[in-house]
Amino acid sequence: MLLFANSVVHAQHLSARLFLSGVPAASIYADTDVAVRQYFIRQFLDGRIKVLANYQVLATGFDAPKTATIVISRPVFSPVRYMQIGRPRTARSQERRHRNLQDNHRSG
Repeated sequence: MLLFANSVVHAQHLSARLFLSGVPAASIYADTDVAVRQYFIRQFLDGRIKVLANYQVLATGFDAPKTATIVISRPVFSPVRYMQIGRPRTARSQERRHRNLQDNHRSG
């Protein structure tokens, strides 16, 4: 699961709660040391980390072909950014999977 948090603290909190519940999880954000960030991304891509919570890091240009679930838990005001985050990460994969993108935004 790739999780887009609404703040650094939110990403840290969610990954810590999941980790304490027995789910391999980590969080990354812009101020994360580059080597640490690369380590957690590699762990996620290899399947050793099941949930990678991020804040303002992986919104564009990130391919994770094995990602089955994307959670956007932050406001996204740009339709282009929304599509970049929510587009299927299986584009380069040989397998096509169905995905469910639920928009919980309510206007007015």
